[in-house]
Amino acid sequence: MNVSALRYERKYFVTDLSVEEVECVLKMNSFYFSEIFNQRFINNIYFDSPSLQCLDDNILGVSNRFKVRVRWYGSLFGIIRKPTLELKIKEGHLGKKHSLALDEFKLEPGSSLKKQIPELKTIYEKINFDLSVYKPSLINRYQRKYFLSKDKKFRVTIDTNQIFSTVNKNTPIKKIKDKDSVILELKYEENNDALSHQVSSGFPFRLTKSSKYVRGLSLL
Repeated sequence: MNVSALRYERKYFVTDLSVEEVECVLKMNSFYFSEIFNQRFINNIYFDSPSLQCLDDNILGVSNRFKVRVRWYGSLFGIIRKPTLELKIKEGHLGKKHSLALDEFKLEPGSSLKKQIPELKTIYEKINFDLSVYKPSLINRYQRKYFLSKDKKFRVTIDTNQIFSTVNKNTPIKKIKDKDSVILELKYEENNDALSHQVSSGFPFRLTKSSKYVRGLSLL
């Protein structure tokens, strides 16, 4: 079990600029962001209670909340290698992530997610967090690029080409594409908060409360 340090994640939901223009703004920032890693596709299966408590808490802006997902990279279907269970915990404006490596599983279109994903109740017991009643509620997939400031204190991700699918009786059904929006996230540790304003002052974007989980279910 890996637990990340508390950090801020500032999100900017951009609809009036292309991804190329957003990248240009980022690279012209005074903190000299440069691309790191290779861009890749990220896939998530989100889980929620039968009453969609995680969704409601996010919409209402509950200070202390969490969300649960299984994440992997690359292809959406087939043999899922190196999947990770992630429990994202929000404490006010700060967040941290508990991550647990899962065994690989096979995911095919039209088949039951519940039968293909490893037994989650056992996994939840390992992280000492009772989520045994939680069920798959949304699948999403998007393309991500990664950037790092020259001083290595700030990370930025840019997400595009989002696809959302609802889940009914643990089976993916409806799908919708969101190709026009660009989501930029500025991420940094708690002790760099004061400095972060110098970074964000160079962004001609409006800071938003943007959740892929909420947006996906809203669109669907």
